[in-house]
Amino acid sequence: TTALMPRQMYEERLKLSNPNRFCWENKPNSEIRLENINIELLFQTLHDGINSRRIHASAMTLRDPIKIMQKLGVAQKDGAILNAANVLFGIEPSILHTQCKVRLARFEGTDKRIFRDQTVCEGNLFEQYDTIIDFCLKHLNIAGRMDSKYRQDTLTVPYEAIKEATINMICHRSWNYQNMTPSLAIYDDRMVFQNPGS
Repeated sequence: TTALMPRQMYEERLKLSNPNRFCWENKPNSEIRLENINIELLFQTLHDGINSRRIHASAMTLRDPIKIMQKLGVAQKDGAILNAANVLFGIEPSILHTQCKVRLARFEGTDKRIFRDQTVCEGNLFEQYDTIIDFCLKHLNIAGRMDSKYRQDTLTVPYEAIKEATINMICHRSWNYQNMTPSLAIYDDRMVFQNPGS
């Protein structure tokens, strides 16, 4: 015998069949207005993309913010702004998307019993990246050694590894759940980048 598939199961299978079409960041959001977007950051991102040759130089002529967002893939052809635009370029993205934050903590020792510092960083993903890197630099030890007459300072955790882990944590997160936020915990002997839901 056959049975009717429950609607929720059907929708879940539909989303799995084409994840790019149905993912949260690609959904238009009528609550996002142009005044919610940091236009200066939008232009800077476009210029950075052109300078790094990831975006064709012809895009330098774009002046309309909606056209720039379309070029960057965060607005639809009809001008509807996507959720991705708010989390990337929003002035205060957590007003519309409460999950747009990251928890940061520096613990004493090797467990979570005592913390030295903790904060929740909110803001667009560029601001979150900067805040996470600054937090790491504030709480990680620097080892120094003398090479001839110059001192060479290095972090106990390689800077490139911190950058890579930070980018992975904020980019490969699940936006579908408002109460799940990524977190970074720094202990005396390790760093833990956590990204629940992804």
